Amino acid sequence: RRLVRFRHNLYPIGKGLTAKFIYSIPGRIIAISKAVRDLLIERGIRGEKMTIIPDAVDPARFDPRVNDVREELRIKPDTLVIGNTSGFTEVKGQEYLLRAFNIIGKTIPCVLLLSGRLNEPYRSRYLSHVDAELRDRVLMPGHSEDVPSILKTIDVFVYPSFLEGLGTALLEAMIMGKAAAVSDIPTFRDF
Repeated sequence: RRLVRFRHNLYPIGKGLTAKFIYSIPGRIIAISKAVRDLLIERGIRGEKMTIIPDAVDPARFDPRVNDVREELRIKPDTLVIGNTSGFTEVKGQEYLLRAFNIIGKTIPCVLLLSGRLNEPYRSRYLSHVDAELRDRVLMPGHSEDVPSILKTIDVFVYPSFLEGLGTALLEAMIMGKAAAVSDIPTFRDF
């Protein structure tokens, strides 16, 4: 039997003996993207030992014909919706999107829709990046199992992440036909 290891993120790999051992014993390493493969090569792992197999999105589930949630979220039909559906972690960059909304929201009639699991006090901390007079236009409905309907509601998908192994949320937005504005990072350059 051969051991296969899967690597799906760009978090730093240790330099110690344990890390060397963990990556030396598999017969094959599956990297989720070229950026992940490059990181492993930088750490001295042989490229011929690796295969890139990107994650996939089920096109049957992410069907652009689904209903949106504008009515449920009380968004007027003609309102521009800027949004993001990725998890809330520091590397996803939502803080920068919220800060940018201070400029965008004052010049363009729009709302910002951020869907993902975010409990207090973190929700309030994220929201504190938005000027008080714009906060009622920031919608944070929490985690949703119905990501396709959330994406259907979003007109412009913004992904300000600065560390992504692949960026599955971007794949989901793209398959839904959404315009996307993304950060300039190696992973997104491969799209």
